[in-house]
Amino acid sequence: MVEDYNGPSSEGMSRLQYSVRRGRRSNSATEYLKPARKRRNLTVLTGAHVTRLVLEGGRATGVEYRRGGRKCRMEARQRVILSLGAINTPQLLMLSGIGPADHLRQLGLPVHADLPVGEGLEDHLAFPMVWERNEPDPFHMFLRFDRAAFNALRGWFPRSGPMAGMPGGLTAFVRSGPGVDEPDIQLVIPLMSPEADVWWPWNRPARGAYSLKVNLMNQRSRGTVRLRSADPTARPAIRYESLSDPADVETMRRGYRLSLALGNSRAMASFRKGSTVIGGEHATDEAIDAYIRETSFQQYHPGCTCAMGKVLEPDLSVRGIKGLSVVDASAMPALPRGNINAVVMMMALATATRLADG
Repeated sequence: MVEDYNGPSSEGMSRLQYSVRRGRRSNSATEYLKPARKRRNLTVLTGAHVTRLVLEGGRATGVEYRRGGRKCRMEARQRVILSLGAINTPQLLMLSGIGPADHLRQLGLPVHADLPVGEGLEDHLAFPMVWERNEPDPFHMFLRFDRAAFNALRGWFPRSGPMAGMPGGLTAFVRSGPGVDEPDIQLVIPLMSPEADVWWPWNRPARGAYSLKVNLMNQRSRGTVRLRSADPTARPAIRYESLSDPADVETMRRGYRLSLALGNSRAMASFRKGSTVIGGEHATDEAIDAYIRETSFQQYHPGCTCAMGKVLEPDLSVRGIKGLSVVDASAMPALPRGNINAVVMMMALATATRLADG
């Protein structure tokens, strides 16, 4: 067991860590924005859609946006900081003429800085493995309608009971095979059915199950974010290109076999009724690969589309453009081998501290 997988070494099994305090989910809005809402130097505009950066003489001097059907402009006295995330930050940069020159010219956009914006898109990929249990899991039993209503009240007022926290809760960072230097697979082990839902006393609940989620942590496949048009309201074209590198398929396949052995182990025999995964220990590589491709999904950790060293300087300023910085997951040169929330918070806090210190 690992005490803290955010410590010097993540390898091993741990309890999952959550941003939950006193029965409430904690996030950047509750911990940073809410306490600062009454500051005189803070204005929050909602319902505003930024359409482009204002660039003058190689410097970012403000932004244009639409709000309430009107075109508006906001001037920046010192610096414009983009924190739109790994999809919308590269979109806005390209709409403003900062990106791959050929791509921008194809759309009739001016080129202010020829940079590989939108390239190198990464996300952690995962697939599920599910075993049927002999009986419904305990958390599922809490979801009978009357019990769920009672537990929802407990979670809201005294902030106690099963709904005051997150269900399940084990994870493991492991090496998928010999010769692997660092953990390249994360197993998320919720120990409950992925189909768990509210059910009525006169109906039987869905089948009980326990599951593993196999996350790829060191993906080599890279995707892109590109503009569909010069229209700032058009959604960008996102191509993850997941599993395009054969090495990723091989790592996921090893993760499948490792997880299969864990789920079919003697220690789980008293809970296990059957397996819903394919083929058991004798599944062919081709069958496993097909299962992975069919069931894999992104983990909502997109990053690396405005990477330091390519688009950004080490201080997160945009190369070739003065007074412009990017502070979000798009700035990462590579995704960490784990969840990215704490890393993004660290980047924001470090940048805010540096700017405050002048």
